[in-house]
Amino acid sequence: GAWVIEEGVRWIAQQQAQHADHELELAVNISARQLHSGEFLNVLRRALETTGVKPQTVELEVTESVAMGNVPLHLERLEAARAMG
Repeated sequence: GAWVIEEGVRWIAQQQAQHADHELELAVNISARQLHSGEFLNVLRRALETTGVKPQTVELEVTESVAMGNVPLHLERLEAARAMG
């Protein structure tokens, strides 16, 4: 999970630098397992801060598994991610 977020954000940073005349965005699938992890928000925040990617250019797509399990926790983490930008 962390690797996909880190590499995806790093990749979009490179693409944005090379194609500054286009508004490029990145969509990343997020599973319930990732949201349940206490490191999810830290990984996302660190990836954004180290690359300088604007949070609004990263779209988090949740998998169906998010609707199962600890839904209140998952929603709390998604809201915290949204608050980043």
